[in-house]
Amino acid sequence: AVLENIFPLLEVSFPLKGSTSGNFIYRTVGPAVSFEGEFSSPELYLLSTRIEQISGQLLWKDNTINFPWITFNLNKGTVSGKLALGLTDNSYDFDLKAAGVELSPFSASFAGRMEAVLKGQGIFGQDRPHGDFTIDQATVYFIKASSVKGDFNLNFLNNDLNLEIKGQLLPGDNNYELKLDIPFDRDFIRGELRGELSRLDFLLPWKGATGSISFLLSFEGPVASPELSGAVEVKGSVLPIPGFAHALNDFSGLAFVKNSQISIRSFEAILGGGPLKASGELSFGEKGVEEADIQLEGREMRLSVFEKTRAVADATIRFFRRGGKNVLDGDLSFREVWWGRELTEKLAFSTPAYSSGNENRKSPLGDLNLNLRLRANDNVWMENSLGRIRARLDLTISGPAANPVITGEID
Repeated sequence: AVLENIFPLLEVSFPLKGSTSGNFIYRTVGPAVSFEGEFSSPELYLLSTRIEQISGQLLWKDNTINFPWITFNLNKGTVSGKLALGLTDNSYDFDLKAAGVELSPFSASFAGRMEAVLKGQGIFGQDRPHGDFTIDQATVYFIKASSVKGDFNLNFLNNDLNLEIKGQLLPGDNNYELKLDIPFDRDFIRGELRGELSRLDFLLPWKGATGSISFLLSFEGPVASPELSGAVEVKGSVLPIPGFAHALNDFSGLAFVKNSQISIRSFEAILGGGPLKASGELSFGEKGVEEADIQLEGREMRLSVFEKTRAVADATIRFFRRGGKNVLDGDLSFREVWWGRELTEKLAFSTPAYSSGNENRKSPLGDLNLNLRLRANDNVWMENSLGRIRARLDLTISGPAANPVITGEID
């Protein structure tokens, strides 16, 4: 039989569709109707989601739909237990367990493997069934975590499912709250996610950052592809720059989110003891930051980019990432420069540029390419085997950051 034909005959609204077979007994006593039996099906659709290898027992009586036992496969995992819903008195009785359920088939924005338990008995509107869950290797939009755990309560009234979830992202102390609204009569989801992350590693594809992120996100639309919007606030003490010898300190910023796009409205930090401001756009994908276009402006920054060099500089810089290539482009105007290197020495950063300690590991941003113009009208000092020389300069640094080429004039 086809469930879409059976449920209307019983005046039942339940989001389960497809063909099934089994032995059933249909009884009428006056206006009262009961329907019971055991069934099985290789494939059905629950809320437009495919479930497989379904078997169970169905009992319909006194306007209550009851599955005394049911089991099925869902996204490479299993769901089993019992459930009952009173469609007139809003009663419920749940005892369900899910194991090994993959989240990615639900939406391209989610990933991970879930374990969950749902239990409870009562009246919707007065009581709420509750449960707990864990998700290993979890991804929600651009946030990645080794594990997510939490508790949830649900409500089901007027054919709408409401979920309230509170939990943590691991590792670290990272709390979040999620509210979901899922109508059973259409392909739609609405929700709100808020929380605070104490580790920037959940967002950044490189290590070493120290700070926190507060966020408020809302989403709605088809279950497989809801639209996401919201705001993210970030602050912290250290933010390394891959391929660069200096980190940002005492940083704070505000950004707005639209699906996988982030618009940085304001960002302030200290770089080399001087103030730095930034704005721009980021685009996230499966592997983290896929595209970026960020403009930076700094003043009176004391930098030691290469070994045996020091400088005080103002800068206007643009960082952009396209197709896995990373370019740092801009102008640096020097107030003073000290150069202690021999002219024949190969350029090297003054630190390992925040290396992870694994020299064979490729930078998560790929190779950083430079296109920088350096200018100083005076107060440039070179001290090496040639002597002590005062100069001015107009140079261009280009090519890979690990092996740059310097061209230009030094007077």
